[in-house]
Parts: sequence; structure tokens; C-alpha cells
Amino acid sequence: MSIALNQYGSDRDTLFAYFTSVGSYYALDSMPWHDLSVRDFMTEGGVRVPRAHHELLELDKGIVMFFVPKPQHANMLIAYLNRMLTAKAKTSWRMEQIG
Repeated sequence: MSIALNQYGSDRDTLFAYFTSVGSYYALDSMPWHDLSVRDFMTEGGVRVPRAHHELLELDKGIVMFFVPKPQHANMLIAYLNRMLTAKAKTSWRMEQIG
């Protein structure tokens, strides 16, 4: 996580100031990535990501950005989000992955 928020020419304070200036906020919600596999995210009875459900379906306020530690974790999260949003989203949606 700190790598994603400490890119060359930037720092955590600057990024958090940007978030605040556009009315965004940062919420830390850790996941035990080392204990999980892609399969855990693909099955209906598998992993649940309560923060994602809350932000995307309950609040439904717009764009949400997730920071994950490794590219394979992004693929795991995308599998879950596709399943969840396909089944429950009331509006159209799209995902973009920045690596």
C-alpha cells in the first residue's frame, strides 16, 4: 500500500490533499491476500468484500478506487466485483485497472 501512495514526485500528504480537494476520502480496509486465491473470489459462497459492497451498492455515490498490493490481487478483486455488480448493481458500471 505505501508503494502505491508514495510514487516518485509525490507523498502521502500530497495525495491525501488531492483526495480532500475533490471531495474524496481514503478508507483503509485490509484483506488477508496471502491466504486467498482467485477461486475464493469467483464463487458465490466465497470471499466477501464488505467495504466494496458498501461503497458500490449501498452508498452508490460514484467512482471508487481500490489500491491492492499486487497485480494478481487486482485480478482477484475484479472477479469478485464483476460477480457482485452483475448480480446487484442498479446502474451501469465499468472497471479500469491501472498497473
